[in-house]
Amino acid sequence: MVQSLLAADLVNELLLTIEPIILGGGKTIFPANGKAMPFELVSTEKASTGAQVCHYVRARNLHDYI
Repeated sequence: MVQSLLAADLVNELLLTIEPIILGGGKTIFPANGKAMPFELVSTEKASTGAQVCHYVRARNLHDYI
């Protein structure tokens, strides 16, 4: 579902959690259409597990968060 929402340009925010582990595989959430979709990093937070939680906002909507 996320892929189709990104492909349709309907996503304004992303909260990505980066886990400190390498699995070597998995599904991608990003569409394969090659279209650039600029996001700006708004904030980061380190979880107690060591994971990095990153909040990104579409560049066109950045003024809503400043």
